[in-house]
This record gives sequence, C-alpha cells and structure tokens, in this order.
Amino acid sequence: MNVGKMRYFPWLVVFLVALLTIPGLVYLKQLMLAKWVGIGVTVTLVMMLRVWLYRLKKGSVQRYAITTNDIFLIESLIPRYRHLSQANRRAFEHRIGLIMASLTVLNPENESLNIPANNLAILGACYAFLHFDDPKGIQWIIQTPSGGIENQKMLVSIDHVTSYLQGIELRALENRLLA
Repeated sequence: MNVGKMRYFPWLVVFLVALLTIPGLVYLKQLMLAKWVGIGVTVTLVMMLRVWLYRLKKGSVQRYAITTNDIFLIESLIPRYRHLSQANRRAFEHRIGLIMASLTVLNPENESLNIPANNLAILGACYAFLHFDDPKGIQWIIQTPSGGIENQKMLVSIDHVTSYLQGIELRALENRLLA
C-alpha cells in the first residue's frame, strides 16, 4: 500500500486543531464541550489508527519461520555459513524467511524432483538472496540447462544452485548482508 494514499496529513491537522481547542475551551469555562471534544478526538483517533494499520498490514508478506532443521540444511548447503557471526546469521535467516514467503518455484519440464518442497524453497531463497537486490515476487523456473537470471526470474537447475551455494565465499555472504 502506498503511504501517499493513506491521507494522514488532513487527519493530523484535524486532530491537532481539535486538541488545541481543548485548552481554549477550558479557559472559556466550557468544560462540558471540552470533554466532548476530547472524547471525540480519542474515539476518532483510535478508529483511524485501526483503519491505517489494517491497510498497512494488508499489503505485507509474513516471514517464513526458519526452524532448526532449516538451519541444518542451510549449513549443509553453504559451508561458509557456519563462520558467520551470530548477528549475521540471524540477519541471513530473517532475509531467507522473507524470500521464502514470496518465492514461487515452477517446474515446467516436469522433472522428477527428489527434494522436499521446503528444501527446494530454501535452495531457491538462498540463491535469490545472493543475486537480487529486491527479492520480492521471485520465480524460480527449474530449467536444465541453466539459462541465467531475467528480471525477477531465475532460470537455473537445481544442480547449478547447489554447486553455486557450495562454492560461495564468506566475504561474499558478509558483503551481501551489508548491502
């Protein structure tokens, strides 16, 4: 959701004006009117916050929760992963979880895959993390022979992804985490 479409500014002006009128009403001894304005501002603000938060959450993607088994798989896929600092490991796992939540894996050639879907998603997410700046809505089209990367599509084979991840250097991982 585009923040510009939320129209925060007019509401903030209304709330500011209403809140500034309360001390003036108290000074003029209009206590009952000041109370009603305060209650109205509070109720309206709570309702608008609920609407804004609903709209913001509506467009977001929930992160996939990485399990211990997933971490074990990542360690076997990327040998240099073990040498990352604890903070970098957490950052890597968080980003992989975000990518896994939006990654689409397609098998147009109907190859026989002896890999569970979860492991396949981790493979694709790790590869996408290292190749895309904005890894949202990425499609991994399993293709033999590998065709490379086009827009938000990875046209690569499982063997290519596995061998690439096995050979990745620690410096490349750290640099990607800092980007």
